[in-house]
Amino acid sequence: MDEPYQLTTPENVPISYELAGVGSRFVAALLDGLIITATQVGLLVLAGIAALILGGWQPNLAALATAIALLAAVAVLLAYDLLFEIVWNGQTPGKRATGIRVVRDDGSPITAIAAVVRNVVRLVDFLPMYYIIGMATMLIDRKTRRLGDLAAGTIVVKERRDVAADRLTLAAVLPGRDEPAAVEAIPEDVRLLSYDDYYLIKEYLLRRDQLAPAAAHELAVRIAGLIAAKLGSAMAGDGAEDFLVRIGSALERAGRR
Repeated sequence: MDEPYQLTTPENVPISYELAGVGSRFVAALLDGLIITATQVGLLVLAGIAALILGGWQPNLAALATAIALLAAVAVLLAYDLLFEIVWNGQTPGKRATGIRVVRDDGSPITAIAAVVRNVVRLVDFLPMYYIIGMATMLIDRKTRRLGDLAAGTIVVKERRDVAADRLTLAAVLPGRDEPAAVEAIPEDVRLLSYDDYYLIKEYLLRRDQLAPAAAHELAVRIAGLIAAKLGSAMAGDGAEDFLVRIGSALERAGRR
């Protein structure tokens, strides 16, 4: 069963996640498995066609095409999750379709090293067959982690399905509201901020509706204070929330997402 998970960031800001349960992770893995299988079948079909065309007059090329297709099919199986989790910031097509994402257990985005570790240990989770060890570990662990997650220091969380999780847009986080007038004029040098700063702003804007108004305001003030300190500037006439939207939008336009 999915359950909330409360953590505190290194900046001492509390963030609440809803952990992805075994069911949602199973569906994501099933979708990814179907994509992998379809890709592998497509590669083998192409190899078969190439063998039929080349077999009569270039048997060596036919054998080479078959070998390349087999190696590519194995590479797809081994690299699919790893590459997508790195490029898509903790998501595969299956995870994106089911609204879940891999993050570090401190709430920060997954790193390339963590993605490598969790996917290498996946080979152990799969033993003796069909993820029996991994499923048993997820059922026992209160954070629904498999061995790969334990080794890499990651968790799998649910995302709000009404907002694109990998990008921050004012239309998404401020439905029915106009953009702040100051959003086009950003005097601050947002290059001073890191991706983690952007991620923190985005997480607040995506999850603030889950908090009581007073708690959301207090959290906005704390995060805005941290960001303003890093920028070496005051919030000017902005409220804390508008300041976060303004800076988050600037980071988005600067390609920091």
